[in-house]
Amino acid sequence: MPTPRGAIRVVIDTNVFVANFLSHSPRSPNRRVVRLWMVERRIRLAVSREILDEYLQIFAEVLGFNNEKLDKWRLRFGDKKSCKAVVPRTKPLISRDPNDNMFIATALSAKAKFLITNDLDLLEIDDSDKERLKFEIITPRGFLDQWG
Repeated sequence: MPTPRGAIRVVIDTNVFVANFLSHSPRSPNRRVVRLWMVERRIRLAVSREILDEYLQIFAEVLGFNNEKLDKWRLRFGDKKSCKAVVPRTKPLISRDPNDNMFIATALSAKAKFLITNDLDLLEIDDSDKERLKFEIITPRGFLDQWG
């Protein structure tokens, strides 16, 4: 199923994917966000090499995915119809956690509308810093309430 031209571009934090896999409820906001991307193709995932590396590392280390399953996810993330790969030009130093800045950089480079996360280091960025961003940092529930 092709991604509609009007699909909204988003960056999804690794923790949303992890929560998706750990949830058993189809009503979980994390599962619903991943479903909007993977099944319904109503959103287009923006990724960078750094983010892909983190996704796959966490899928292996935390979720125990084997190489075969990791290869399937690598292919899924490489699908140009549902994913927009970018090379961030800058790495803003906005988050309390320096490892989170790659999500901000990717969202900026991809011209994403949303960065969807459960991470308080991102959600609690100073309002003055948020005003300079051209996208909204939002929880899965907040995204669904607003858009889904």
